[in-house]
Amino acid sequence: MSVYTKTTICNMALSHCGIGSFISDIDTDDTNEAIQCRLWYEPSRDTLLEMMPWSFAQDEVQATLLAVDPNYRWKFSYLYPNDVKRINGIIDPYKRRPERIEDKIEFEVKRAPSGNGKVIYTDQEDAIFDVNFWVTDESQYSDVYAVGQSLLIATYISKPLRVKASIKVDIANDWTTWLSEAQIQHKSEREDGAEAPSQFEQIRG
Repeated sequence: MSVYTKTTICNMALSHCGIGSFISDIDTDDTNEAIQCRLWYEPSRDTLLEMMPWSFAQDEVQATLLAVDPNYRWKFSYLYPNDVKRINGIIDPYKRRPERIEDKIEFEVKRAPSGNGKVIYTDQEDAIFDVNFWVTDESQYSDVYAVGQSLLIATYISKPLRVKASIKVDIANDWTTWLSEAQIQHKSEREDGAEAPSQFEQIRG
């Protein structure tokens, strides 16, 4: 696996745009290319971290319990951790994988009643969450993630940098291909076994 930096990822984005004048240091260069890459670097990073489970960012965490019976819909509410970018799911302590689709533990994320931060609602007591942490160290990024971020940056900067329309189409196509391949790779990094049919499928059978 390659080791990435903020500058190399931005230069990859410029390469996608067909721009050969690369950045020497993304934090100090004052070229228009560097300015545009700096503008879109963090939004692209955070967007990708929220899109799917990434093995380099994924871990388990037990969030802080806020309330029991917080409303008429849910039994528990938990504080959404500040260093978490995505809740992938809630782990059943008694099962590695739910046997049926309807056995998956339900939850939802909403704005905190106080207006400050977010809250996770669920019926699961002592919930352990499968999450994506907010990883800002580029050296931890996988090759697939780094390429995806560079493509996403390229889609954002192609307009202000006046990239040719034909290249914009190529970037959009490359992004679509990357997204499909990234989802396939994610599935290949784990083996859960066949999911049992739902209770409705069992009744029909």
